[in-house]
Amino acid sequence: MSGFVRSLRSALLNHFFGKVELTWNASRPLYIGLSSTPPTSSGGNFTEETIGNNNYARAATTPSDWDVAVDGDPCILDNANPVTFNVATGGPWLGGNDVTHVGIFESASGGTPIAWGVLPVAKPILENDIANYAAGDIDVTMNGS
Repeated sequence: MSGFVRSLRSALLNHFFGKVELTWNASRPLYIGLSSTPPTSSGGNFTEETIGNNNYARAATTPSDWDVAVDGDPCILDNANPVTFNVATGGPWLGGNDVTHVGIFESASGGTPIAWGVLPVAKPILENDIANYAAGDIDVTMNGS
C-alpha cells in the first residue's frame, strides 16, 4: 500500500496539534476498490469499474478484518482476513485492462480513496473471475518522515 491520501494526513496532523476534532466512527465498514490506473496523492485518477456494472462492487471490511498495526518504521497494518470480490459477470471489469491498484474507501460507492497502493500482481478481471486477496496481501503503511 502506498499510504494515505493528503487530506487524511493533514486531518491527522491538525487533530494531533489540536486544530480540529476528528469525527471518526471506528466501527464502520471500510470498502476496498480496484483500479487500472495509479491514483494521485490526493486520491484522484482512481479508475474503477462502475459500481453494479458486470457485478462489480467494492468489498466491505470490518475492523476485525484488519490486524493491529506493527510498531516500526514504517508502521504496517494488513488485512487479517481474505478480501473477496463478486464474480465478474456479463463481461470483464475495466474493459479487460489489468487491475493494478487497490483503494480503501469510506463508502460502498462514490468518493475518493482515503488510502491506496499497488497490487503485488497486475492482472485483468475477466468474465467469471473472482478477485481475491489472501490475508496479509493488503498492507497499509505509515512512514515516520
